Amino acid sequence: MFYATYSMDKSISIVIPCVQSDIKILLSNIYRLEEASIYFHQIIIVLSNLSLFNEKIISACPNLVVLTHDKVLMPGEARNVGVDYANSKYILFLDVRTIPQVEWLMHVSSSVRNCTFDLSLGNVKYSASSFMGNALIMASYGYNPLVCLPGSIIRKDLFNTIGLFLPYIRAGEDVEWLNRIKFFKLLSAKLERESLEYRINPDLRLDQIFTKWYRNYKSSAQVPYIYDLQKIAYFLFGAVFIVLLASMWNWQVARWNTSSMFYVPYITKLVTILLASAYVLYRAVLLPIQKGARFKIRVIPLFVASFIIAFGIDIVKLLAFGVNAFSYTTVNNYIAPQKI
Repeated sequence: MFYATYSMDKSISIVIPCVQSDIKILLSNIYRLEEASIYFHQIIIVLSNLSLFNEKIISACPNLVVLTHDKVLMPGEARNVGVDYANSKYILFLDVRTIPQVEWLMHVSSSVRNCTFDLSLGNVKYSASSFMGNALIMASYGYNPLVCLPGSIIRKDLFNTIGLFLPYIRAGEDVEWLNRIKFFKLLSAKLERESLEYRINPDLRLDQIFTKWYRNYKSSAQVPYIYDLQKIAYFLFGAVFIVLLASMWNWQVARWNTSSMFYVPYITKLVTILLASAYVLYRAVLLPIQKGARFKIRVIPLFVASFIIAFGIDIVKLLAFGVNAFSYTTVNNYIAPQKI
C-alpha cells in the first residue's frame, strides 16, 4: 500500500443521482439529509429528466444543492456531474434507495475527520418484505453484505488519476470503476459503519425483473470486467462438449456392443439429466445458501421461486449478451474513462 498524508481540510460532499421516477423515494428520505447537513460541506442531488424541484426543500437546507437536467442522465453521467460540482476533499456516494439514518451519516463524518485515507468502500445488504422480493434476493444479490459504490468515500483528486465513471451505460458503471481502482496503489480504510440497506420494491412483478435485467445487461455487456458472459460461454461450451462426448461413447468406446463392460444404456440422456440436475442444485440451493439464505422445510417454496427467477435471469443474460455481441454499436458506445 502507498501511504501519504495530506494537509487539506477533510470536508465531505455527498453526491446522490436521482431520476424523475425516484423523486417520491428521495422526498420521503430528504429529512435525514437535512438533519445531517451540518456535518457535511455539500449535499449534491443530481436530478435528471426534470426541470423543476421543490423550492421549499432547497431553502430548508442551505448546503443542499440540486442540479437539474431536462434530459435523462445515466447513473455514471449523473455522478460525474456531482463530482465535477463538488469542491470538498472527500466525496460520499449514495443512492436514493440507500439514504442511511442520521446517526450513520454523523458517524461517517466523524470517522473521516479522525483518519487519513484515499478511499473507503461501502457495502449494502438487500432486504425485502414480500415473497417475490425475497425470491429475487436469493436468486441474485443474496443476503450477505456486498461491496458497492453507495456508502463509499473517495478523495476527489483521485478521479484525476483513476478517471470518472462511464457516462453512457445504464448499469455496470460502478462495478467497472470499482474494478478499475484495483490497478492503483491506494490507501484504503475500513471505517466502522453499518451496511446500507436496500429494500426491494414489494410491488415488483416478474416481468419487471426480467425487463430490468435484460436492459441492464444489454447495456453493460460492452463494459470491461463484466465476466458473466465468459461464465455463461464456458458453461454452455462445457455442457455441449460433455453431451457430445456422451453421444459418441457407445459408438467409439463400446463399438455398440451391448455386452461390453463399457456400454452405457441411454448415456446421452443420463448425462443431460445429470448436467441439468447439477445446474438446478447449484442455482436453486447451493448458490442461495452461499449468499446467505437459510434452507428450511417451510421455505422450500421460496427456493423454488428463486430458481424460477434465477433461470429466467440466466436466459435474459444470454439473450442480452447475444444481442449486444451482434450489435455494431458496441464499440462505438464505449467511452473511455474521463478525468476532471
